[in-house]
Amino acid sequence: MIKKTLAILCVIVVTGVSLTDLSAPKASAAFNQNNLMGDGMFENSGTMMAGDIDVFLNRYSNSCLSTKNGFTTPEPTGYSSSTGFTYGNPVSAGQAIAVVAQVYGINPQVILATLEKESSVVTGNASYHCQYINTAMGYGCPDSGSCPSNPATQSGFSKQITNAAWLLKFSEQHSLGNYDWAVIRGSWDNTDDIGRCYSGFMTQGNFKRGSGSTCSQTVFYDGKATIDGAEVHMDTGATAAFYRYTPHFHGNQNLVSIFESWFGSTQAGSFTIAYTTHPDGTLVRNFSEPEVYQIIDSIRYHVPNIETFNSHGFSWSEVRIATIPDKQLTISNSKLTFRGGTLIKGDSAPHVYVLRCMPTFCVKDHISSIDVFSGLGFGFIDVLVLPQSQVDGITQDKTITSSDVHLQDQLVLDNSSGKVYLIDTNTKRWVPSLEVFAANHFKWPKVKTVKTGDLALTDGANVLFPEGALLRANGDNAVYAANLSGSTYEKRHITSANTFGGLNYRLGDVFVVDASFLPSTTGATIAE
Repeated sequence: MIKKTLAILCVIVVTGVSLTDLSAPKASAAFNQNNLMGDGMFENSGTMMAGDIDVFLNRYSNSCLSTKNGFTTPEPTGYSSSTGFTYGNPVSAGQAIAVVAQVYGINPQVILATLEKESSVVTGNASYHCQYINTAMGYGCPDSGSCPSNPATQSGFSKQITNAAWLLKFSEQHSLGNYDWAVIRGSWDNTDDIGRCYSGFMTQGNFKRGSGSTCSQTVFYDGKATIDGAEVHMDTGATAAFYRYTPHFHGNQNLVSIFESWFGSTQAGSFTIAYTTHPDGTLVRNFSEPEVYQIIDSIRYHVPNIETFNSHGFSWSEVRIATIPDKQLTISNSKLTFRGGTLIKGDSAPHVYVLRCMPTFCVKDHISSIDVFSGLGFGFIDVLVLPQSQVDGITQDKTITSSDVHLQDQLVLDNSSGKVYLIDTNTKRWVPSLEVFAANHFKWPKVKTVKTGDLALTDGANVLFPEGALLRANGDNAVYAANLSGSTYEKRHITSANTFGGLNYRLGDVFVVDASFLPSTTGATIAE
């Protein structure tokens, strides 16, 4: 257990010879006691999203934390100086870890490695390990004394990862002299961290430890400390944070060994970020920031809230870390709006509307009656309830009085042919494959049974892969991104493994299709 002073780039060959096995073990570098981890690696909160973490945990059949073994934990929901940390409904371990990683800007792989170092609950490689769930991070567990020291605030998996993530990031930032560090984000209001006097290890430089008479003086620190009788230099803030969390060599050697065996080097240099923009259609966010943008016509459009994000069928695993060229793209003053076909109602009026949308603008059509609503195959589970003022602010265009034909942007299934169609403006457009269906973020519960009026519509162009979809033809290793240049549908070749990995892509992101599904026109390459 720990003593505390307070209570990816995987190697991928995308083009050329082959696609390598991502599960291959990583080689470990020699232990550097002065530099346990680079700060860039420590702070890279985008290495894994919730789904990635759960997939990782499910690799271990005996994991105490896997969804396969039924583990859930209260979701961390916020912090305030008056109430402390708060928790909500049960979620997977991956979701809980992802939340605190995003909030505190800490690499979720650090949390996973620390869990394994402290309690082995990730692998659960001995039957007794799961009894340590409530103290899984070793938070509040000194070398001597009760564990945890304050069960009310420290006992339980979610409390352990939340407190530990906070302490690690707090220590890393303060050791670098950032004494005004705090998290102020929605329900996470850690303003009581601002100016708090820090007593842990310091990196080298002229720093303040905080506010107040004993901490507000700027002092030169040489970055040196004594660990297990030996002199150590705190080369990075992450190193200082790990030694503050566990002030012994052995525990930190274990941490580094576990991390490197799972994820590769602990140094930021192991992540090669491509120096090129992501293709249109990609979701990106800045390093250690929560705001998500979609790139459309080389402009970034802010996805303003979770309702908009979910209406498009996006998943967090699709969000890439923005490259430097991405950050140089203009941010539109207009925000991304809902996906067309979304049903909405206000929270204080009974009227239900269906939206017809461009990327940044929607109009609403009123569904005139419950008979029309039901006749179109809708249920109230399909309706998104929004603040009345938001609904009232959307311009109404027309009233839907018939259920003879499904509405624009709805999906319908013709059972006789097995074909799924997207209803467009006076046309029906065939969705020609499961891959096209998935790439467009279509969802099977949204598919309605076709009507005679639907089948009478003119056949429009087949639905295509959306911009940014990654494609590879059967029997060919070349990976492309689908793109629309003006009215030309084209494929853009990702020319190297470094570029593929540097854009934060994974093998599972690539749709393997018959060559006939690839755009026939080749556009500009995607290369550094």
